[in-house]
Amino acid sequence: MDWLEFVSSMVQSLAWPVTLAMIVWLLKEPVSERLKELIKLKYKDFELEFGMRVQALASARGKRNRALASIKAENPPQAVVESAWAEVEEALREAAKRLESDSGSQGVLHVIDMLYEQGEVTKEAVSELRELWNLRFMATGDISSDSALEYRSLCSEAAETLRSASKMPSTY
Repeated sequence: MDWLEFVSSMVQSLAWPVTLAMIVWLLKEPVSERLKELIKLKYKDFELEFGMRVQALASARGKRNRALASIKAENPPQAVVESAWAEVEEALREAAKRLESDSGSQGVLHVIDMLYEQGEVTKEAVSELRELWNLRFMATGDISSDSALEYRSLCSEAAETLRSASKMPSTY
């Protein structure tokens, strides 16, 4: 066997493996992208779960973090606290108006107590609302953006609780 026959047999032997390797190398990225979209792959006793759901959650978290960063950049912490409390105060006024016709002139603490007395909010909710009200006045000093955003989150939850509580029938 001379060297030309040797090269010819090598090319003939390696043609399919080299072609297959090239196809795998060329399609590696598109196939890996498609695999990320799979939720579950099962073959006989072999089972894999992929992270499409995890990616969706991470994407949602990333969007939320970007939104929080833009809030941090645009608003000073005191403004965030004031706007957050304004949302709670508006929800309190709406709830009080549904229960009583002349609630517009009453103070916030009186409205909270009235809602408790009429069974619209729990004792824990009253305690939380009073604490948020007190914290609002403590925020006049130097507070961090993270604390202000956490306060905003607590106020949003409290406002949503007030809105949903006033829609439910009273159990008092």
